Amino acid sequence: MVGIQTLVDLYNGVVTSMQVQFGGSLPLWGRSLLRAIAGSWAGYQKNLYLVLANVQKNIWYDTADPESVGGTLERFGRSFLDRDPYPPTEGQYTCAVSGVAGAVIKARTTYLSDADSLSPNYLYMLDNDYTLTGTDDVITLRALTGGTVAALMVGNTLTCTKPLLNVDQAATVTAISVDPLDGETIEEYRDAIGVHVRLAPQGGATPDYRIWGREVQGVKQIYPYTSPGGVWQVDVYVEAVVADSVGPPYYGVPTSTILDNVTAALLNDPDTGIARKPMGVVLGPLNVGAIAVTVHQVTITFTGSTGISTADRTVITNALVQAVQNIRPYIPGCDAAEDQNDTISVGLPASSGSPASPDKYVVVVIAMKAVPGAVFTGVTMTVNGSTMSAATFDLGVIPFLREDAVVFS
Repeated sequence: MVGIQTLVDLYNGVVTSMQVQFGGSLPLWGRSLLRAIAGSWAGYQKNLYLVLANVQKNIWYDTADPESVGGTLERFGRSFLDRDPYPPTEGQYTCAVSGVAGAVIKARTTYLSDADSLSPNYLYMLDNDYTLTGTDDVITLRALTGGTVAALMVGNTLTCTKPLLNVDQAATVTAISVDPLDGETIEEYRDAIGVHVRLAPQGGATPDYRIWGREVQGVKQIYPYTSPGGVWQVDVYVEAVVADSVGPPYYGVPTSTILDNVTAALLNDPDTGIARKPMGVVLGPLNVGAIAVTVHQVTITFTGSTGISTADRTVITNALVQAVQNIRPYIPGCDAAEDQNDTISVGLPASSGSPASPDKYVVVVIAMKAVPGAVFTGVTMTVNGSTMSAATFDLGVIPFLREDAVVFS
């Protein structure tokens, strides 16, 4: 790619060119009009370089800007994915209400979540008229704000924003009808485009399950396997985007809504209705469909680390948390061999994780690279409660490291 010249370099280049053409140096003072002209030309050339750099950046999806800032990313998305980034979706909640039989709650009536709710002070609307029976009355309220920022949980209460005749003002959430989902970020959208570019559809091979499953909003990654214990059985594990997953303390576990949507996408093309899953293939044990990933908690303890400052401990912790987020099961046929990074290891050598470089998955190397010169006498690790020197993640199991699970002693 063409590098962007600095304004000073461009100016000096113009001055040098003038001096060569005129056969002498340009004065620094007095009659220095030509130097002023050189400055003007340099500024014009700088703009041309910036335009050229923007064109270069937007000729392919991996560096393209979104259309909101003049880029072409969504154009690539519409070509490869046939869609724009997913917008946030509103949650819907089944809520218990009470009042006199025959009383009516009109459509478009709004409720405000109470201060002690999971997401206080958000508005929720009743889409259809509801007539009370006087016994076990429930209504469905839809969030007017998309995404998990307005999520509620069972037991939260809301208050109607206007007086109701013969109906109590309060409503209590008894069930989540539709899980809210955050909008797709630019980087998630870019990654989804990359999956379609790199993986060619083959009518039911390993990459197809990843392509089909990744079409669903809220999905971060798909891990397909042929089951070792079932004839014609394909186990498709689903990892959710953190914001749309079940947690804390475990992040990445998809909601039932996401799993249902992935199963539907594996069975049929959502646009045409044409079947996708090859005939005879069983999805998961007893044909249950897509399966949630299993999260194994990781804890890391540094011993003899009293000399490491609080600030350096934070740097090491952040580096480890980020590294563990990047350790995921390796799926041949979907993942390039050079990208394999499925193991976390206390030190070298590690039995797997290759060919990733040690600074990607070896605890000691990650810590020493984050804070060169940090002194500690040893490192121990547990995975899912068991002490291990190395652990490889496979068959839908992913690691998770919380910041408070990195201990210095």
